[in-house]
Amino acid sequence: MLRQALDRLASVGAVPAGSGGLSPADQLRAALLSDVPAEDFEAFWNGRGVDVRAFAREAYLTYLGAKEEPSVNGSANGAAQPVAAAAVPAAPVAAPVAAVDRDTLVRQLADIYAEALEYPAEVFEEGTDLEAELGVDSVKQTELLVRVGNRYELPPRPSDVRPAAFNTLGKIADLIIASGGSV
Repeated sequence: MLRQALDRLASVGAVPAGSGGLSPADQLRAALLSDVPAEDFEAFWNGRGVDVRAFAREAYLTYLGAKEEPSVNGSANGAAQPVAAAAVPAAPVAAPVAAVDRDTLVRQLADIYAEALEYPAEVFEEGTDLEAELGVDSVKQTELLVRVGNRYELPPRPSDVRPAAFNTLGKIADLIIASGGSV
C-alpha cells in the first residue's frame, strides 16, 4: 500500500520517480521532510505517523468536499468506488470559541504545548516566543499546529501560511478565534 501511494505521488511529481533504490520509508521522508535526518524522521513517524495520516485524510476529504473518499484501486470498470474513511478518533464535542474567553483558550493551549513538549505549563505565556525562547523547531511547531487544528476543528490553513507566523500562544489563540474553531 505504501508502494502504491509513493508511485501515485511520483506520478504527480510530488516525489522523484525511480528514486534510485531508496526504500519506501526513505521515499516517504524525501516527499514529506527531505531536510530531516533519516533517524529523526523514523522517530517522528513512529510517534506521529498516525496524526500525519489523519491530517492528510482530513485535508483530502475537505478537498473533496465529501464524507467519503474514492478507493485507491477503483472498480473493475475503472470508476472509483467510495470507501468509508478510516476510523480517526474524533475530538470531543465542544462549545464554540465565542463561549470561551481568550485567557481560557491560551491556558488550554499552554496545557497542550506543555504536554507535547514536556515543559511545565507555567513557561507558556501568551507572548512567549515558542522558537526563540523555548527552542521549538519548525517541524515540531508544524506538528503542534496540526494537533491544535484537529483539536479545535480548524479549517485547513492556506499553503502560503507558515508556522513561524504563529510563534506565540496568543497568535495561535487569535487564529482559533478568527477561524471559528471549537473548544
